[in-house]
Amino acid sequence: MQLNPAEYPLVEKDYPGFRFFSEVEKKENFRENLKGLFSAKNRQGEEIFMHVFLPESDKIYFKAKSPPVKTAGSQYNDVPIPLFTIRTEKEAWTEPFIAVFEPSFSEKQNSVISVEKVTEFCNNNNTVLRILNSDGSEQIIFQGNNTNTTVKGDIFNFSGHFGMISTDKNGNLTQLYLGEGQKISYKNIKIEALENNTSAAVQLNDRNEHSVLSNNPVQLNLNGTIINTLK
Repeated sequence: MQLNPAEYPLVEKDYPGFRFFSEVEKKENFRENLKGLFSAKNRQGEEIFMHVFLPESDKIYFKAKSPPVKTAGSQYNDVPIPLFTIRTEKEAWTEPFIAVFEPSFSEKQNSVISVEKVTEFCNNNNTVLRILNSDGSEQIIFQGNNTNTTVKGDIFNFSGHFGMISTDKNGNLTQLYLGEGQKISYKNIKIEALENNTSAAVQLNDRNEHSVLSNNPVQLNLNGTIINTLK
């Protein structure tokens, strides 16, 4: 992706300190999924990587160099390091900043292939992402502003502040996670809070075994079998 030389737009006294960044470049009007890569060396001198995935948006991307750092380890002491920032002039409650990070020891051996917004389910109260992995597994990520609203698809249902559905390469459910919410389901498997907003997780394996963790009582529906669990 080609970036253009730029300056950071500064506001009043610039308390974030953007004025201290150098070699600033930016890209705007780029409405595609974006992948970035950072490389560094650990204290043993081994090369390590951080992959970042940014789903399509109308935000502005900046790349720059920081002032000489003091907290990044002795190998980078007093050295400017690369950074990126994302800017928008809209409010972020209904248009949140989204980035998925994955560390790896190899430039090409990360597991995440792509991160994309599922736009048909995104609105002022909810954001839905689909993450595809190199082994064929997949995650659907839900972010909600209001636990009284519901995201409803053909095979999933969600009401909460955060949720995740994980499936294997064959589309079989491996994990459901509900973060501060009322319910999450995938096909015939569902977690539902019995009291207040609840955080809970159910783990499944190919031997039809399951485990449940929660901070409040929940009801688990496993293909029609109802199980009420205490926290």
